[in-house]
Amino acid sequence: MLTKTLKVETDNHLNIMESVKKLAASSGQPLIVIDGEGTLLYINVLGKEVLKKKGRSRMMRKIFSFFSFVSYLAYNDNYYEMERIADFRTKENSLHICRIRA
Repeated sequence: MLTKTLKVETDNHLNIMESVKKLAASSGQPLIVIDGEGTLLYINVLGKEVLKKKGRSRMMRKIFSFFSFVSYLAYNDNYYEMERIADFRTKENSLHICRIRA
């Protein structure tokens, strides 16, 4: 597994957020960036393609979540399974890069 490392030499939250967005944009995987409250901040190109497809309904999300711990992204009345792959913490908030499972 290839791991990318991003070194950021600033304490400015906005600079870190821009660097995280650039990292997600350069990936060959469908990725999103969310903050600590779960607010969607960025979707890369492949992520937008996945989100155009039909996700799970609210009822199916509840059923699948009941049997296993799964995180979901609610987007346009659909639910998409997601996996956190990187976490970034700043003084103001945290940022998370998540892979959308197609």
